[in-house]
Amino acid sequence: MSTTSAASFRSTKDQRTLVLVPIANGTESIEAIVPIDILQRAGVEVIVASVENQLQIEVTYGIKIVADALISDCVDTEIDLISLLVSCIKVSYFHREPRSTLLPMMQIKPKD
Repeated sequence: MSTTSAASFRSTKDQRTLVLVPIANGTESIEAIVPIDILQRAGVEVIVASVENQLQIEVTYGIKIVADALISDCVDTEIDLISLLVSCIKVSYFHREPRSTLLPMMQIKPKD
């Protein structure tokens, strides 16, 4: 269980765009770090979500990244965009679980 609740990322005062970036062990390091950095510099709120069972992810070259939350904790979070990294799709959970946690999150939900 992660220490951060994904629901806590977007407050009622903060209406910035919220982007989910799923990462997995073996994700290409530059492919993960650069988009996260660019989105944050642009003022976008980013949730780095681990698709593994722990927050710490080991990407290529032994670099360790600590995710903000587990993907399973983000299911009920209202996400504006999911940024899928090609290397994450190749190495990960998307092959192990074809009906992954992301599929329900990708459904268009009506705004209240």
